[in-house]
Amino acid sequence: MAQLVFIDGAQMGRSVTLSSVNTLGRDVDNSIVLAGEEIEGHHAVIRYRDGEYRLARAMPKALIMVNARDITEEGLRHGDIVTLGPVTVLFSDEHSSLPSDYVDPGQEDVMLAQSVIESRVKLPTDPAAILSTFQKNERLASHLETLYRVSAAISATLKLDDLCKALIDILFNVLAPDRAFILLYDELGNLRVAGQRTSERSELRGFVRISRTIINEAVQKREGILTRDASADQRFSHGLSIVEQNIQSAMCSPIIKQDRILGAIHVDTLNQTRNFTSFDLQLLGGIAAQAALAIENVLSYERSIERSHKLIGLGETSRRISSFLSSEMIFREAVDSVARIFDATKVSLLMLDEPSKTLKVAYSTHLPPEVRASVSIKPGEGAAGFVFAQNIPIRVTDAATPERAYESRACMIVPIVARREGLRGESKPVGVLCVTDRRNRRSFEEEDQELLTIFAAQIGVSLQNARFFEKATVDELTQLFTRQYFFARLEEEVDAHRAQKMPLSILMLDLDHFHQKNQEYKHAGGDVLLAGTAKLLRDRMAPMEGIAGRYGGEEFVAFLPGKDLEAAKAVGEQIRAAIETTTFVFEDRKMLCTVSIGAAELAASDSFAKVVQRADEALFKAKDGGRNRVVAAPSPAPEDRPAEVKEPAPS
Repeated sequence: MAQLVFIDGAQMGRSVTLSSVNTLGRDVDNSIVLAGEEIEGHHAVIRYRDGEYRLARAMPKALIMVNARDITEEGLRHGDIVTLGPVTVLFSDEHSSLPSDYVDPGQEDVMLAQSVIESRVKLPTDPAAILSTFQKNERLASHLETLYRVSAAISATLKLDDLCKALIDILFNVLAPDRAFILLYDELGNLRVAGQRTSERSELRGFVRISRTIINEAVQKREGILTRDASADQRFSHGLSIVEQNIQSAMCSPIIKQDRILGAIHVDTLNQTRNFTSFDLQLLGGIAAQAALAIENVLSYERSIERSHKLIGLGETSRRISSFLSSEMIFREAVDSVARIFDATKVSLLMLDEPSKTLKVAYSTHLPPEVRASVSIKPGEGAAGFVFAQNIPIRVTDAATPERAYESRACMIVPIVARREGLRGESKPVGVLCVTDRRNRRSFEEEDQELLTIFAAQIGVSLQNARFFEKATVDELTQLFTRQYFFARLEEEVDAHRAQKMPLSILMLDLDHFHQKNQEYKHAGGDVLLAGTAKLLRDRMAPMEGIAGRYGGEEFVAFLPGKDLEAAKAVGEQIRAAIETTTFVFEDRKMLCTVSIGAAELAASDSFAKVVQRADEALFKAKDGGRNRVVAAPSPAPEDRPAEVKEPAPS
């Protein structure tokens, strides 16, 4: 069985067997009580869902770590070390066992298939009708006070765990069973144990089993079911849940809200002197009707809270991406946020590639870069191509295909739309956003699709703004910043580095004999050289957060933040060597190229224009000296070099 084993503190060595739902915290109403000032009243919850135990915070401030990593919710694996504030436990589940109260929705106990139902009743689901029924019978009327107490107890909470616990307590108080179970349907239509309680007599019987026969009969026929003496019925003689635990009498009532079945309440006894009666069944039906109202309210509240959290998360992400002027940053932030907000493991954003007229992966949570580069989807092809071509969102219930195996049956794909340039009011799709494989394997709701569609529209607006910015500031051929934008940034950097007394250096680059290559390979070949050289320059700048621009023609300029002259010369030499050893290809013809570089360090008296001028003068010396070399301008005098920032002496 799955267990938590305490491996430190006063409870070291203690082990606790896990059920379907386990609450952990300081309050005594938790199924696992923890001690410590850092432990919240309700600190964490462990639920068995879809074949695994999942640990989640019960309170936002609760400190939870799995294998020294902070988590909000995570599936547990055998051997995981779980830290709950000051408490450390080991999760032990070597054989992936089921919880003690697990009910398999897909398998029925064959030996119980023909169980004898000694009493059944068609229960009204309207509270007014229930009260009218009770008032016609003096004995039933005595249960009215119980139902009022039920209503007061379960309407006082908006937490499903607390609601189920209150119902279980009431069932034990008024019906005195040995076991009581509340079963609710999950999002996938499986009946799961949401709350349970067993007496000491029942716990001595061992593994907890529930008769599926009676539960299925009650749910399918929407009737309350009573069997007075299950152990005396020969058709129960081989039923493990009956024989092993000596179940005597059992009742089950469906939990129905209007025409929707939410679950069922099941109680049974192990005492031969305690058999349920038809009056008990009437009371159980009344409790189930009250429970249906409260459970529906709690579920609606939880859905509204979940929607609010999604709205807040998407709103915050929209504000962030609207401030970005880089398409790459927008792609990354949008995809990562959607994965977090919708609890999905696989999210991809595809954009239309104009040259190939196909959808390419711009960013993905799960596809490695080499796989992203291989994806090419034509408009109209597959689900993503259909959404793009038709400009409509889709939400599918089964995303599994022979070609592309997904882990769940939940998928949403929405178009990313941007306004056409030059045409007011007209918009077109520019990409698609695909979301699938939720961690809890729940299906996406219609409102999820609506939220994602609204968010995708914000992505389109942000991408369009980034495109406008890039067109105004980025050279189309080289993808380097334009000269005007580069110098605007350089002026800001010069002021910032001077204020912080940090070094800053400039590199000026010029392709050697470029005009000859233009004549030999024509302008198209020259463009290949320019674009290839610019890419090498960008790649070298990225790790040091440097910025490069196209100065004009075959000349480039870059600034290196935090680099003095010696460091700048070293970077320049790396760039020179990389260009010299690179073979560029144009129309199956190989081209070689070299570059001359001038370097200069910012002096305290330099303006941004002055330091560029000194780098330019060094570049001319490199070309006059034979090309394919790096030449540095004279270093600033010590008194003209920005002083290092020193920490103030302690007072």
